[in-house]
Amino acid sequence: MMDNEMFSEYYEKYHEKDRTIQGIARKLAKSDYELYQDLIQIGLETLWKLDPEKAKTNKDAWIRQAMRFRMIDHLRKLKLRKVESLDRRLENGEQIEVDNITGDIRLIGPPHRASSSDLGTILREAVEQHQDETRQEEEQDGY
Repeated sequence: MMDNEMFSEYYEKYHEKDRTIQGIARKLAKSDYELYQDLIQIGLETLWKLDPEKAKTNKDAWIRQAMRFRMIDHLRKLKLRKVESLDRRLENGEQIEVDNITGDIRLIGPPHRASSSDLGTILREAVEQHQDETRQEEEQDGY
């Protein structure tokens, strides 16, 4: 771990002068400003915990890669616990139900909507039924 003086030197270099931390964070966060801010914090934390003397050759590249990898690790952790927005699901008719015993919360879906393959099957069955009914009527009428 760095001491305060060394951290100040690297902070100035990677955060204030060449803005390496911001560049990496911007590239990984794309347009998500909150994630961008989180990744900057991850980069600074990584910078604080690093011991640049462990770098075997190019110290700057080693530091940049360490910050980048820690930011990517953070993104991976977020993807594992990514939460889907409830707004879209509630707008589509799902409702929230709370289990009175356990307190668990779950979404109850809207009435079953048939998929396109289900619709094809339903349509074929309806056509066949209509043809059968028509045939029966014609037979009864003597056609």
